Amino acid sequence: MLLLILHACSGDPESSPDSITPETGGNDPADPVDTADPVDTAGPVDTADPVDTADPIDTEPPRLLSSGTHELEHDDITRRFELYLPAALSADAPLVVVLHGYGGSARGIQSYSGLDSLADSEGFAVVYPQSRKDTWGYSCWDIRYCNYVEEADDVDFIREVISQVREDQGLSTVFVTGMSNGGDMTYRMACEASDIVTAAAPVTGCLMRWVAESCEATAPPPMLHIHGNADNTTLWDGDKNYTAGGYYGTLDSIGFFADLHGTGSSTIETITDKADSSIYRIHRWSVDGGEAPVQLYEIDGGGHNWPSGGAFDDFDAAEVMWAFFNR
Repeated sequence: MLLLILHACSGDPESSPDSITPETGGNDPADPVDTADPVDTAGPVDTADPVDTADPIDTEPPRLLSSGTHELEHDDITRRFELYLPAALSADAPLVVVLHGYGGSARGIQSYSGLDSLADSEGFAVVYPQSRKDTWGYSCWDIRYCNYVEEADDVDFIREVISQVREDQGLSTVFVTGMSNGGDMTYRMACEASDIVTAAAPVTGCLMRWVAESCEATAPPPMLHIHGNADNTTLWDGDKNYTAGGYYGTLDSIGFFADLHGTGSSTIETITDKADSSIYRIHRWSVDGGEAPVQLYEIDGGGHNWPSGGAFDDFDAAEVMWAFFNR
């Protein structure tokens, strides 16, 4: 019964365009300056002798990491992440952090999000951290509705992954997205790691009430939320009686960040697909000057999935969020 209750807010095993069953493949990899001498200003300076200068500092990033699986020790627990680096990665390129859903995996969301192929054409790096498994045996980010045998700080873990990859590759801005439970965690990162998160894009996620109550985003990142209004897992209208204090509905979740940005009233653009009459709406919250740092893509009749631009999707989530990030 507890597992069924867990499914009410992003608790359903992560769904992709092809499956809503827990991802099982690939969860367990087989292997795991010198400075110049000070000038004496008390007496005359002998200009005949050149003043020593410091050796130039090599600012090139080491770039020792490669695409594939990597491990790190965090809170005495071996954690891992998947990394994708396009062949042409310029200096100061962006880093996109992608968080899988409940019951999912880093490799699973890597396979269906479409961000690797987009990274090839747009020139950014992508990292997919792997969460721990809860006591029911499903992968879950710590958003207070999962229990663990070993406690660890997931926000700090993701920070460490970001730090290692940025330092190794010489990367600049950081964007965070996630599906379902990963979308919930994206909201938490936007609140608790706003010092390094440049923008965020939760997909089928929610803002937990306890996260909102403790949110200290002094410089809130721009936020794009993608959600179907017929989602039966992360309910469009939220659930205040859900475990860990409940969660906000979609409009209130994204509206919380609209308030943090001090936006005015929102506008709604309705887009109809002429081929099948399907509809999605773009909600935009703007600030003075016309910029819309907070947006919501509402999929009319949409369920709990990551839109991939296929036959039953009117847009590709990866392309939409990259356009938002790239502003």
